[in-house]
Amino acid sequence: MVAIYANNDYAVKSLGWDIQYGIDEMMSTAWAWEKKLKALSAASS
Repeated sequence: MVAIYANNDYAVKSLGWDIQYGIDEMMSTAWAWEKKLKALSAASS
């Protein structure tokens, strides 16, 4: 993964969404998800 960009203004304004996590937590869970997908892919090959 090279980069991720996101603008949450629409979700905040339209849905009343509230930010709950900081960048460190978001990147940590995104990386864990990528590793899980890779492991699942390798297991099914």
